[in-house]
Amino acid sequence: MRRSGAPALLAVVGLAAGCTHPTAPSPSSSPPGVVSPTRPGPAVAQPAACAHGRGTLSEAAELGPGAPLRTIVYLPPCYATSGPRRYPTLILLHGGGADETQWPDIGLATTADRLINQGRIPPFIAVTPRTGGPSTRAVEAFVLNELLPWMDEQLRTRTASRDRKIGGISLGGASALRIAGDHPGLFGAVGGHSPAVKPSDRDLAASLADRGPEVWLDVGQDDSLRPAVEDLAANWRINHVAVELRVSQGRHDRAYWRSQMESYLLFYANGWN
Repeated sequence: MRRSGAPALLAVVGLAAGCTHPTAPSPSSSPPGVVSPTRPGPAVAQPAACAHGRGTLSEAAELGPGAPLRTIVYLPPCYATSGPRRYPTLILLHGGGADETQWPDIGLATTADRLINQGRIPPFIAVTPRTGGPSTRAVEAFVLNELLPWMDEQLRTRTASRDRKIGGISLGGASALRIAGDHPGLFGAVGGHSPAVKPSDRDLAASLADRGPEVWLDVGQDDSLRPAVEDLAANWRINHVAVELRVSQGRHDRAYWRSQMESYLLFYANGWN
């Protein structure tokens, strides 16, 4: 559902020094290239003017009745000058006790700029909303009823499932897995990064196996959630979910997620062409 009475306007404030054109997005196309999360993909051709560009990292607040929808939006280099071109989109959910600044803080924009400029991934839009939900179900309702309609109205998004992906950290990771499992066909891939999973999340196996998205789970070697994440991955594999699990050095903290940012973006960009 779209927010009734809310104006189709963005209040945008540039957050990244040196970013160009921190303007309100207007209504999209897509670049070539397929990137594998485990091996380098073919180089993605970029217009000469954008070969070494920087994306725009901006805060957007929709001004309307009730609580405002607050989110940070990453727009790729040359978004403001690419006319009607539409872009693949990545939704990144924050963890419990964090907010929409968590993903930018661990290097979202700088890593995306570097990988795009290197031709390793195509340009894309990333949206990191403040969910504020007390449960995965509340976050799910927010993403489906508030965030997605807002994104498609305000940003030049591509809406095919292969071009729309979702992931999250900790509680946000559990929410992302729940959303993708409850709505197979809506997202082309889902990532749970140190996800705060529980035994009831095993019930997602059937939906994730049936027309489900690509699934990525990762967790730090010294994270207290590691046993639960490994148990979930094992259960899903038994139930024919094609899930990739990575355990790397680190704890349940921003230092760990920051160290994994490049791998995350390479995973999500896989199949964007």
